[in-house]
Amino acid sequence: LEDTEDTISIDTFLKDADIVFEEIDNLQMKILIRERARELGIPVIMITDVGMGTKVHFQPGDYKGNIFPGISRKNYNRIRSGEPLSLEEATKFAIEMVGPEVKYWKDDVEKKGRPFWSQTAAAADASKSKAADVLVKWVIGEKIPARKSFVEKKARKVDRVKERATIFWGSRKTYKEAA
Repeated sequence: LEDTEDTISIDTFLKDADIVFEEIDNLQMKILIRERARELGIPVIMITDVGMGTKVHFQPGDYKGNIFPGISRKNYNRIRSGEPLSLEEATKFAIEMVGPEVKYWKDDVEKKGRPFWSQTAAAADASKSKAADVLVKWVIGEKIPARKSFVEKKARKVDRVKERATIFWGSRKTYKEAA
């Protein structure tokens, strides 16, 4: 990919980067950025928040394994090619890329009538704090194992409290009745 009037190339994006925080929803770009970062020896912190779920994943700059081991080579190459995907295919591939936790989050989100890609403010906030924790570990030189994932459960608790508060204020019930 090259720089144009409206876009920059991945190389321009990564120029002078010490670390990449990756939270892009475009599956093809997710792969291309991670591949190029690995070629350049740049570590990547992938931040995923879906519904109430939060997962932060660390890929060291010298990582040699599969970038997304949960996805088949055929599907990886299909995504990488930029071939259009249906929402069902994109959802399936995203679950394979991020890991099994997302399947649970997807089911939970759909029960609440939200689309799969939606996220709660609590999950977004929790993922940022967890990513900052991982960054601090990296900056101070703490050994972080390759493909280490950090799953944050606080978002789910915060979201439940918010739901109960909404029920309480919306219906003027006592908190005990709302719970």
